[in-house]
Amino acid sequence: MFFKLALGNVRKSVRDYAVYFVTLALGVAVFYAFNTISGQADFLSTNASEIVGTISSIMTGTTVFLAFVLGFLMVYANNYLVKRRKRELGLYQVLGMTRGQVSSVLVLETLMASLLAFVAGIAIGLIFSQLLVFVTANFLHDRVHDFAFRVSPEAMGLTLLCFGIIFLVMLAFNLRTLRKVRLVDLMGAERRNESVRLRNLPLNVALFVAGVGLIVGAYVRLDHDGLPVGGPATLPAFGVTTLMVIAGTFLFFYSVSGFMLRVAQRFHGAYYHGLNMFTVRQLAAKINTVSISTGLISLILFFAITSVTSGLSICAMLNQNSDAGAPYDATFTAIYERGDGAGAAATHPADIAAQLKDKGYDLGPITRGSFLASSYEVSSVPGTSSMSLGDFLAVSGDEVPSVYRNRDVATFGLFMMSESDYNAVRALDGLGPVSLGSDGYVLTTDTTDLAKVYSDALAKGKTVVVNGRTLHPLQTEAISDASARFENSATAATNPGTVVVPDELLAGCTPYSTCLGISYAGDTDAADDLVRRISRARVGDLTENGAGVAFLAISSTRTDELAASLGMTGVVSYLSIYIGFVLVISCAAILAIQQLSEASDSAQRYRLLSEIGCPRSLSNRSLLVQTLVYFLAPLAVAVAHSLCAMRSVITVVRLFGALDITGVAATTAGMFLVVYGAYFLVTYSVAKGLVNAHTVEARS
Repeated sequence: MFFKLALGNVRKSVRDYAVYFVTLALGVAVFYAFNTISGQADFLSTNASEIVGTISSIMTGTTVFLAFVLGFLMVYANNYLVKRRKRELGLYQVLGMTRGQVSSVLVLETLMASLLAFVAGIAIGLIFSQLLVFVTANFLHDRVHDFAFRVSPEAMGLTLLCFGIIFLVMLAFNLRTLRKVRLVDLMGAERRNESVRLRNLPLNVALFVAGVGLIVGAYVRLDHDGLPVGGPATLPAFGVTTLMVIAGTFLFFYSVSGFMLRVAQRFHGAYYHGLNMFTVRQLAAKINTVSISTGLISLILFFAITSVTSGLSICAMLNQNSDAGAPYDATFTAIYERGDGAGAAATHPADIAAQLKDKGYDLGPITRGSFLASSYEVSSVPGTSSMSLGDFLAVSGDEVPSVYRNRDVATFGLFMMSESDYNAVRALDGLGPVSLGSDGYVLTTDTTDLAKVYSDALAKGKTVVVNGRTLHPLQTEAISDASARFENSATAATNPGTVVVPDELLAGCTPYSTCLGISYAGDTDAADDLVRRISRARVGDLTENGAGVAFLAISSTRTDELAASLGMTGVVSYLSIYIGFVLVISCAAILAIQQLSEASDSAQRYRLLSEIGCPRSLSNRSLLVQTLVYFLAPLAVAVAHSLCAMRSVITVVRLFGALDITGVAATTAGMFLVVYGAYFLVTYSVAKGLVNAHTVEARS
């Protein structure tokens, strides 16, 4: 009997279960699809498979976290269903059913709806997971080999485990709620509506102005200070900015309802036209009641939009710049003793290839071409003027780039390199040499923001003094082509600024570092294997006449750098989409549940409108406007926050390369609007059904 009763209730409450069903089905589909990534390795190359393994382990941990988020959401959703049916559940007890029997019916109903959602979610996830194989291959610049439809038992088991936890937590909360409520409360639930608390106009205006002021102030601070990339000293200021935008958002939603109502009442013609008065008061009461949760939803949407947009944009930029960031098949970097400790200072650069050969690692057979280039600090060359970012800013007249505003730009020093070393780099890059003469210099950098500062200073004739000789710029722009990169690093800039000067000015000076770059002559895999063996061997000190003068700190292959870049972009891309998608589902579902709850509570008001002759089309239009505003308000504030935050993200990322967020932003907006719009349509459809059902009763 209980089973038939529960089945009938589920059929009867299809509309009520729509949001719950859609949310749980989407959650299951996303959980399953994103956790099938470990099985995708079979369709990809060996390097891509290793990256996929790393992503898979991270995704598993993320799934557990998101399961808790979705679990609390489902509790919230099911509380709405219980609230909607309190009178019905009370009626069961009046007819003689015990609380235990009512609980059994509720358990069966929840189980049926949940299992149906689980099956639908798995079906959607199976299709999505097959498409995800090709998405993964695209992220990792790989091709799919021998593709076949596959079901992942591991992903199915993890999804089922998370689903089980969500169901049990949800059930426990529902049964606890049912046990604590008295029968009289269940029977009278439909007659109790949320009280509307309207604040006086001066208080609303003051709170509204304070909220907007805090938000605008946070925007100005973030635009000026940027993100906290300047070290621990920048964190307190960023913390203040964060607190300002959080407090401003909550104050805005706390005060906007009363402010909106009072302002609307000033325009009598529009306010009293049609159902505008009813619509505005409904919106004011609704936002008033849920102002805290609406503010929280707006902040979560802001985090989701910003993380997805910036994450995918950074990944796109890194993928575009990965080849330029690793221009050589392999690089080796040696760091020198300064001569102020146990080690002796070097009098000339170490021959890295020769000394590796002495240690049993011959690079000759794998080398087609190479360069050996050393960098020098200003302090190691006597008679040299200061060469800091501050010196160039003083000449260029530019503002300090945002990411450097919290640093001491006067201590941000540039390096120097000899003309012959730099021309060796250019030769391996296939570029022509530069000729400095006796008093010329050029400047190189692979950092976009700094290139503009240097170029502006060079255009104004910025001179430098090296070893007592005054040098003049030979070019009006900083060099930022392939020759500005002296070592492989596909994920970060490595040359904040290097001044290239005539050879004789650096003769006999102690280098800061020496880089050996090579292009392979033969099989890449065999050559990469040799370089990796050198890295694992920890070669240690390189010597000059028996004195320890340098330490081989870094060795890197182009293959490994590109793999690291792809691995990082793969992880960031997956996490951005995964977390962002679940957060958007959560926010949209909460808004939908709140709107449906409000529509249920307000059904008697719509019935009264119908009884006094209000056309159904007018009531539906009022409901549509309310639902649309209710969904758009937190989204609009979140988008405004995101636009400001993305300005700072772009400023930081320009250190590593050009960033164009247009395409990614359009993709993100499309993805979010599909999910958000689907919830809006489902919510309006269900709410309209509730309202129209009461309207029919009123007219019958």
